[in-house]
Amino acid sequence: MAGLRLDRLDWQPVFSALPADRAGLYISHVEYIKQAIMTTAGTGTASAITATTTREFATHADSASALLKCIANPNRLMILCTLAAGELSVSALNDRIPLSQSALSQHLAMLRHEGLVGTRREAQTIYYHAQPGPALDVIRVLHRHFCPYTP
Repeated sequence: MAGLRLDRLDWQPVFSALPADRAGLYISHVEYIKQAIMTTAGTGTASAITATTTREFATHADSASALLKCIANPNRLMILCTLAAGELSVSALNDRIPLSQSALSQHLAMLRHEGLVGTRREAQTIYYHAQPGPALDVIRVLHRHFCPYTP
């Protein structure tokens, strides 16, 4: 999953583990996915994705797959869904998600490494929040389809 990492609000990819000749390829994948999400978000129609777009997307499937693999774990999905509602301290997050502190820390570290969550420190307390971007957009779509009766 070293190929996909989005940082902060500016959606700038970080590629510490990629050779220089492959970084540009992944940047174009991330930019394409970002544009595809932004142009089709909220349309609700399958026709928004044309045959041409589908063929183009095939060349960007690795980046999309890396994102989906990262959020496919049920525990990481619960963490992202919880953080999509707002920033929480680690202890507050641990109260809401039935995981050991060690397991929660490991999942948060992976999500942070992939750029899907961000942190803020206030004295001794670390607060986590979901980073804006494709992962948060996917979480919102999942919430709309699987949790339709919750605010």
